[in-house]
Amino acid sequence: MSAQENTQLRILQPADAAQAKALWLEAFPEDADGFADFYFREGYAQDRYWGLFSGEGLLSMAGVSCREMQFPGGAVPVGLLRGVATRKSAQGQGYSTRLLGACLRQLAEEGVPMAALKTFIPAFYERLGFAAASYRSEEEIIVRTDERAAQGFSFYAREADIPTAVREAVAACYRRYIAGKAVFLQRAEADFHLRYAELLDLNAGVMCVHRDAAGEVDGYFLAYDGGAGTLYAEELLCCAPMQPADFAPALRRLGVSALRYKGFSGKTPDAMLRVLDMRRFFERAEMPRGISVRDSLFAGNNGYWKASGDMPVTAEARTPGQAAVSLLIRAGQPVGIFEEY
Repeated sequence: MSAQENTQLRILQPADAAQAKALWLEAFPEDADGFADFYFREGYAQDRYWGLFSGEGLLSMAGVSCREMQFPGGAVPVGLLRGVATRKSAQGQGYSTRLLGACLRQLAEEGVPMAALKTFIPAFYERLGFAAASYRSEEEIIVRTDERAAQGFSFYAREADIPTAVREAVAACYRRYIAGKAVFLQRAEADFHLRYAELLDLNAGVMCVHRDAAGEVDGYFLAYDGGAGTLYAEELLCCAPMQPADFAPALRRLGVSALRYKGFSGKTPDAMLRVLDMRRFFERAEMPRGISVRDSLFAGNNGYWKASGDMPVTAEARTPGQAAVSLLIRAGQPVGIFEEY
């Protein structure tokens, strides 16, 4: 009997949490600084984990958080993957591939049309059908000696210090920022809570919030010590006309010389996406001009998908089954065609 045949695939239960945390720390030793404790206390129970077990215990795991992601045309349900890990002694035997395949098939059966993740090993996920959807870079704001006085800024060092009105205004700013953009997660109040608790309380960070002349929040950042008198922002966003450089007066007030933050103009893959059900995705969001799909995991995805705005929908396309071409509908209107391979 092969090692794969002598394993059991199942959903992790509360009693498995200790094994899951041990595997997490083996795979991500940098999280021993306190993040693993924080996540397994605050976030783990909110996610659903699949695990692959043998007689030796948990070999491999992958977590899924069901969310909605913003795309042109609408929000799409996604399965956000995290905590994908395999015990070092069991690597190279295909456990993660088998586990992730089972996760993706289960999500598709539940009607979730898309999976998403962030990773530093894109080549592995490309083999599973994922493709880069955004690219990260590192940007920097330098404080000038002649910087103008800071106006309209407020600062918070603990989550408990953030007033309800500020939380609501920041959430509204985030919604304005992602409107019309692609590959941004929609956030609930609980998501902001975890973000604040991690970056402020766990990492001893700071949140800077800016209000425009009308009193509306038009930008904010969440940052922690970046070393050498600088800050590093895990998250920085602002709504036009405000620009990132407009945070410079706030940095001077904080007594730092620069702020580094994650941007999206680089060449390193950041977010990766994997369509599980092309038809369901098309019903919820806009499509590229045209895309050919060859999918070894989901046969129904194989074909040529094209938005109707890019070419006329022919009479042939209006009759499903003719020439293996069918019409795609969203909100009662034709939005594209699909030609099956």
